[in-house]
Amino acid sequence: MPHSESVPVRRAPRHVGVVAVSPVDDDCVDLARLLLEAKPFLGSRSVWTVSAAPTPGAALDLLRRSETAIAVCECDRAPDAWRELLRLFAHLPHPPCLIVTSRLADDYLWAEALNLGAFDVLAKPFRQQEVTRAFTSAWLQFRAKRDPRRAEAGHATQAAAPPRTLSAAAG
Repeated sequence: MPHSESVPVRRAPRHVGVVAVSPVDDDCVDLARLLLEAKPFLGSRSVWTVSAAPTPGAALDLLRRSETAIAVCECDRAPDAWRELLRLFAHLPHPPCLIVTSRLADDYLWAEALNLGAFDVLAKPFRQQEVTRAFTSAWLQFRAKRDPRRAEAGHATQAAAPPRTLSAAAG
């Protein structure tokens, strides 16, 4: 019988697409930086890629070219953009989770956005803990909708792992 050595198997990184819809690139740059800093909490195998789209139409073009789990839409400069995104997402087989961002994230915006189908609302300026929480939850939700069996298995594995927590100094 020939002798065989065990070879460690490395899993390929999991690419998580994010599109930031804003007429300016600041949000995209800020989110990319915060997601990089949150890597220990978001999963060491995950590679988060943030793409900028100045309009909902440009975002839809990106969504058609590559799978995107999360869309982030700034609503201070383009107040109706997030609503337009939700209308466009209705025609996609696997729409991304939409996170609306605003400097004026008041109760009215929260209620309207969540009632119309947005996943979450983030206040600006972004806080590390809130970005990590929102993106982790949105990623898990996207996976669960896309492949319920895989998400169920991932949830069972995650439940068996020791919990990860953010320190108060992280934000």
